This record gives sequence, structure tokens and C-alpha cells, in this order.
Amino acid sequence: MKSRLLAWFSSCLLVASSAVTAERPTAWTAPSAEQVNAVYPEVEALYLDLHRNPELSLREQQTSAKLAEPVKALGYEVTTGVGGTGVVAVLRNGKGPTVLLRTDMDVS
Repeated sequence: MKSRLLAWFSSCLLVASSAVTAERPTAWTAPSAEQVNAVYPEVEALYLDLHRNPELSLREQQTSAKLAEPVKALGYEVTTGVGGTGVVAVLRNGKGPTVLLRTDMDVS
């Protein structure tokens, strides 16, 4: 399930960004085509939902909740309301590296 989360977030990033300019860390492994294909319907539905239900700038409460919910459901530590509508998740999975995931709805 946690590899599914990685594929889901990676797919969200791919859908949201048409080009990636930053170099990936050497320890990062791209999700396989099978992983991306497995979550694509869910990612596409989220993408369409977010664009069909836009929120005013700096008031993206529902968007923020929609991004935080699946991470919380997997049992990760999630903080919402960061800087207004930002979401921070700490992705721990036992001993080893910890990933911090932060989303911003708007950057001013």
C-alpha cells in the first residue's frame, strides 16, 4: 500500500507538471509503468475533480483536504493548515530514511 502511495504521489506530480527541471536524488527510484498505470484512474479522477471544482486563491480548503485524506488513511502523520492551506506529511516506515512531503496550494 505504501508503494502505491509513492506511485500515486509521483503520478500526481507527473500530471501536475509538464516538465521536471530539478535533478532527482540518487536514492529515488521512479515508479514502474505498472505502478503508475494501477493508480492512473484514481489520479485522473482527482485531477478532473480539482479542476471541475476550483477554489479561490488562498482558500483551497477542500483541495487541501483531498490531498491530506489518502495520506492520513495510510496512517502517516499529517499536519494541515500549514501557512493557511498547506499540508505536511511525515512518511515514516520503521528504521531508515524518513520522507517529508509538503504541498502548497498557492505560492505568493
